Amino acid sequence: MQNYKSYLFTFFALFIAFTNTLLANDVKYSYIPKKVYEKQVFPISFLITSANSKNIKFHFEGNKTPVLSQPVIIRNGKKTFYTFYFKTTEILFKIPKVIVTINGKKETLHDIRIPVRELPKQDNFSGVIASGLKIKNHQVSVFDGDTNLIAISIEAHDANLEDIYVPSALKDGIENAQRTGSKMEIHYYIVLPAKQTSLIFSYFDTIKQTFVNKFI
Repeated sequence: MQNYKSYLFTFFALFIAFTNTLLANDVKYSYIPKKVYEKQVFPISFLITSANSKNIKFHFEGNKTPVLSQPVIIRNGKKTFYTFYFKTTEILFKIPKVIVTINGKKETLHDIRIPVRELPKQDNFSGVIASGLKIKNHQVSVFDGDTNLIAISIEAHDANLEDIYVPSALKDGIENAQRTGSKMEIHYYIVLPAKQTSLIFSYFDTIKQTFVNKFI
């Protein structure tokens, strides 16, 4: 009888350890957007419930490369969220499958398919899609006798600021583009006719789901 009890104890101890190991390496999608817009930068998040997941690698099949190679990582107890940002110009954004390697063990997640929509036409649209855009500061100077140079410092989240273009600009350019997680910052330079005393451009806000005008 004693041997039987010892056997049961050993069996359940191994079963619990094995079950905990399976649960510890559990990985699943935490967030996938239901739709995105053409040229939008958007997040895809993963949840890993493992206290010992020190060595983790993500592989996205189908030649899909995140905007940043390193994910944004948020830890909450045994739960760890890994967020990657992607950008698309396709009619349908798709990743055949995602392979996640956790401490040498590979786990495969099902494919991702997100419909990509076109934005409606909008006057003064700058091509920027973002969840919030802020003009931090700007400076106007004389470029030549007929034109002025405007230097604008812009900050936005989940944004494609690299695509910015103000339709009324005679010339434009971007410098010091930096992306950190969801935030992106740029210095945007545009040349306008000297007689133009104000500047209006719009961007599409993905939170408000509408175009928002910015004035300088």
